[in-house]
Amino acid sequence: MPKPEIGLLPVLRETVVGLVRQDQPDLSARQLAVLLMVHLEDSLHTVRGMAARLEVAKPAITRALDRLEEFDLVARRMDPRDRRRAKSRAQNRAQSR
Repeated sequence: MPKPEIGLLPVLRETVVGLVRQDQPDLSARQLAVLLMVHLEDSLHTVRGMAARLEVAKPAITRALDRLEEFDLVARRMDPRDRRRAKSRAQNRAQSR
């Protein structure tokens, strides 16, 4: 079994502890998978691409992204060439404040 990147563990801990302290619902496994994908891969992500990689339906990814946006963990922007598509990226905590 591959070892997780050590640099990611503090980010994961900070995120989970922050969510627990807010006394709000925790992240689901699917939301956590989407969060990790967006944060570990330095590129813009489409709902279609993430759904294909995780082998789940596009609405499941959309719901996960909605929740992650509520927690200010990811940001989406509309594709100006195709308004049906949105691209997601990791949210820089310093940017969001």
